[in-house]
Parts: sequence; structure tokens; C-alpha cells
Amino acid sequence: MLLSLRRFTVVGVKLLTLSTILGLVSCSLTQQYVLDRCNSRAYLRNVVADYLSSRYDSSAPVRLGIIPFSTPANLASRGTEMPGLGNELAWQVRSEIVDLDTIPIVEVLNRQDWPSKKDEFATGNFGAIAAGRDAGYDLILVGKVQPIVSLDKLSAETKLIEAESGITLWSGVTTASSYRRGVNSELSSIYLAKEDPTIMDTAGLVRDLASCIARDIMSEKPAS
Repeated sequence: MLLSLRRFTVVGVKLLTLSTILGLVSCSLTQQYVLDRCNSRAYLRNVVADYLSSRYDSSAPVRLGIIPFSTPANLASRGTEMPGLGNELAWQVRSEIVDLDTIPIVEVLNRQDWPSKKDEFATGNFGAIAAGRDAGYDLILVGKVQPIVSLDKLSAETKLIEAESGITLWSGVTTASSYRRGVNSELSSIYLAKEDPTIMDTAGLVRDLASCIARDIMSEKPAS
């Protein structure tokens, strides 16, 4: 009876110790994740809600068309079976902007690519604007995913353009960071997982990057 009680006590202490360690690791990683997930730099910023109210009637069904992002060749679309990172990011950004409820109609413009699409991003986006006008959109969102240089980060340059005037309302670069590899390393240090330094949290990075882009563009903070 005494031996069984001692064994029960030892097991209980080990479980309590493990629970404490996991709690500390989780707290540390969660704080780091929340504080450092996004990094943004706006080159040009207008308050979109204010601009729309000055240009359109409050009941006007303003339409935003999001064009699939340009991407490095190894991340590009390969048909309907592999739509590519650029298309996935566009749909995620659409979902995030819809949730913010600033623009009445938000859609992904089903136009993957055209000659000089990537080059136009820095020289006027004439193809994107023409495609948006032809489809009846008031605003066009274009973006370019930057080459991946780290398994922990994903960056994209983005522009929001008024189709009729060609005026850029917002332009900037946004970076999302993942701490999945850090979590994996922490867990492996206490023998709860096998460390894998090649892990890239692609789905999480795309989701977080889309959220950051949407919040940046729709921010109510005026240009400084």
C-alpha cells in the first residue's frame, strides 16, 4: 500500500512538472507570436473609407477586384490542380477584407497572368487596371510575393488602385512571420517532438500575411 502511494506521488510530480514546462513554453511562444507576427511599411496611405465616402454615394455598390498575386516561378500556378500561392493569397485577402466590411463587394478577378504582368507592378499596372475596368470594378488590388529567403517569413508588395482614375490609394510591403520552427525546437528540447529545421508553415504564413495586408490597407490611420 505504501509502495503504491509512493509511485502515485512520483507520477503526479512528473506530470505536474511537465505541465508547468509546457505552460511556460506555450506562454512564451504565444507572447512572441502575438507581438511579432506582422511587419508592415506603407509607402503611400490613404484612409480608404474616407476616400470612398468622398467619391461615391453611401449606397453605391463599390466593387473591388483582387487580381491573383504575382509570385516567383517556383510558386506559380500550374493549372486548376495547383492554383499556386498567388491565387491562394488573393482568396485569403478577399476573405479578410470582406470581414472588415469597408467595401460592399469584394471578388477575386479570375485573371492569372498576362505578358509583362510582373514588370508592370513597378511601372503603372496598366494591364491590371484595364482588366479591372473591363470587368466593371471600381478598385483593383494587385500584389507581388517577394522571393522567399527564409522558411519563417513571407512578404508581399501590394497596391490598391482606383480603376477609373488610376490613382493609387495604398502601396506598401507586408511581412508575416511564423514561429512554428521555434515551437518545434522548444518541444524537441523536452523530447516531445522530433526537431525538423526544414519546416515551413506555408498555410499559416499565407493566412497571417493576408490578414496583415487587409488590416494595413483598410486602416483608419491617416498618412503621417
